[in-house]
This record gives sequence, C-alpha cells and structure tokens, in this order.
Amino acid sequence: MCVGAVATGNCSISFLTTGTRTLTATYGGDTNFLASPVSARVSQTVNSPTVTLSPPSINFGRTSVGSTSVPKAETITNTGTGALINFSWSITGPNAGDFAISSTTCTATLNPGAGCVINLTFKPTATGARTANLTLTDNATNSPQNVGLSGSGK
Repeated sequence: MCVGAVATGNCSISFLTTGTRTLTATYGGDTNFLASPVSARVSQTVNSPTVTLSPPSINFGRTSVGSTSVPKAETITNTGTGALINFSWSITGPNAGDFAISSTTCTATLNPGAGCVINLTFKPTATGARTANLTLTDNATNSPQNVGLSGSGK
C-alpha cells in the first residue's frame, strides 16, 4: 500500500525484485470528496539485471604451502536492463581460508552495462587440491552466482 501526500496526492513505489507488477489506484474519500471508483489498472515490467562472469572459474595452479600466488582477476558485468543492487561477495566452501580477495573495484550497485573487477589470491595451508567459491549475492534472478576457485598446495 502506498499512501500519497495530502497536498500533492503523489506516491512512489520501488520494487527490489524483477517481474511484472499491476497497480490499482483508488481514493477512499473524505469529508470534502466522494470516494473514487477503481482506476484503470497499470502494468509495468521491472527491468532485470543479469550477471556475466569472466572467467567462470579460476585455477591458481600449484603454489607452495604458505606462499601467496599472484592475483587473478574476476570480471563481473551487468549485461541486463536493470541495476544490480545489494551486491555483495564472499569466499565460501571447504577451503575458503586458502583464498582471499586482494582488491576490488566493485560497489554495492552495478548499473546496466557496467562492470567491476575482484582480484583474488591463493595461499594454500596444506598440500593437495584446494577448492572454494567466490560467491556473489545480488538481486539478479539467478542469485547467488558462484565462481569456482581451485589450486594445489605443494
């Protein structure tokens, strides 16, 4: 429900998810004016962000235990028609502590057509295969998105 200001009769509605919405406006009346009949329905499709990841996974190769790899970049692009909002990122998975975000140009909002970069490093704590995910959470319909991270401690 949206209640308009008395002086202007204006009201704003914002949607945080994508899809088609139908708005029906009525006026309940007061001591000066009669109530209005139901107005015409208005439908609007909310623009949708789409996340494109490049590369879809990152392999750091073999790295000595306790040594930090050179950073590798993950590029995130909003190829959709709506703003990517409430955008956040973290490293998750069985060996999450072996991977780190060393720098980023990403912010909480990514407009359509815009991109950003997250630089990651690998510092294995044990020998053998190590895996985790760069997990991106946002308002895109396919959220969360995951970038596979792998490397091997030697």
